[in-house]
Amino acid sequence: MQVPLLLGRPLGPSRNLQRRGIEPIEGHAFVIEHAGSVRVINLNPRTVSDPARPGSAAGRTSTGRSTPGSSPTLYVAGRVLSQAFEFALWVVAVNRLTLAEAGVLAVALLAARYAGFLADWGATFTGSREVAQHGDSSGGVATLLRRREIATLVSCAAFIGGIVLYDQLVMWPLVGTILFRGLNRDWISLGVGKSVVAATSNLIAQSLALVIGLAAPANWLPGAFGLGAVVGLAFSLRTNPRAGVETPGSGSSGSGWYVIAGLAGLIYTTADTFMLGALRTAEEVAVYSSVYRLPNAWLLVVGLSVGALVPRIAARLAAAPGERAKLRSNLSKVSVLCAFALVAATPVVLWLSPLLFGPEFSAGKTPLAILMVATAATTIGAPFQILVIVDGSDRSAAVAMAIAACLNILANLVAIPMFGMTGAATTTLVTQALPAVYYWSSSRRNPA
Repeated sequence: MQVPLLLGRPLGPSRNLQRRGIEPIEGHAFVIEHAGSVRVINLNPRTVSDPARPGSAAGRTSTGRSTPGSSPTLYVAGRVLSQAFEFALWVVAVNRLTLAEAGVLAVALLAARYAGFLADWGATFTGSREVAQHGDSSGGVATLLRRREIATLVSCAAFIGGIVLYDQLVMWPLVGTILFRGLNRDWISLGVGKSVVAATSNLIAQSLALVIGLAAPANWLPGAFGLGAVVGLAFSLRTNPRAGVETPGSGSSGSGWYVIAGLAGLIYTTADTFMLGALRTAEEVAVYSSVYRLPNAWLLVVGLSVGALVPRIAARLAAAPGERAKLRSNLSKVSVLCAFALVAATPVVLWLSPLLFGPEFSAGKTPLAILMVATAATTIGAPFQILVIVDGSDRSAAVAMAIAACLNILANLVAIPMFGMTGAATTTLVTQALPAVYYWSSSRRNPA
């Protein structure tokens, strides 16, 4: 039986519970807020973490046993598999469409991705943090759900207006992908430790899209993406019934700062593709966006790992803030090793690209090599990004990311007309390194 999450009130500014004579209570936890206050929280031992117990994390019971399907590894594995289906669908698309048609579809998918990110309203990261810290019935969750619904309506309307303006009504089924991104509640499952459930809706969406794409005519490809997304959304809503009940003072409202930060990050990783279409040709867009999907496959793993680890690390540091430095060091060592492995794999990726997409995509080899290095820079910054998200430094992250996005656009305006795809990739390398430096610097400061 579900129980109300918040039973207590702030107990004071002390971080040392033992000094206040506070002992752990079965089924309860003492969560340390950023301001230094301590709150008593009643936990649902089946789904919510117990930060008062050293070493506990989201998805563990009050006795320390992991709940079934709570491993972040399972979540990442499920999402990687779903993206493998999406990648396979794109390979099918570029082999069935002309380069120009593939370029138009690539731009439409990117536009839907932008709209979907706005519709998500930062829930992919900050939503799971909110659930891990305050539970799935907090006022912050209820507020975030409402804001996402409004943002989804606005994003869908903007996308439809765009395809009407550019006379691309054939892309209307991609509205389904925006609905999925803005209305799914997988972040709630992830926040309470249901990693397998959180990954399943994407798996359903992408596998169904691939089946439709293989069976249907080429002009149905936008419909394959959209219909798969709608079915995946239905599963997400069914497995995550709306639980958020407004409770004054519990949790934090859905902040728009991380929406700005995330949107800026999306700009400096994808604006080059849009600008290639505007300043060069649709054929170059098709080549560039296709070869970019190979390093993007690794970026997906990085992004999913960040999302999966945020609620767990939030719970862990709430219980033991003294572990922060050690945790930061261990995560950074792993990320550096992964980055070196990524660079070492570049020759294999360059060999694989024309085999997957066709010999006409060999022109993308030089940009692809540069993008692999850019992806390695993002990988190094990933553990520091986790800590910045857990700290709640959404505003400073938004400013830093916005600066990187503006620099990216300005640099692309110069580099793309002169150097084409190679100029776009070089700009991406420089501007992806900047956020990594910001996250590294910001995460060194231990929040008060």
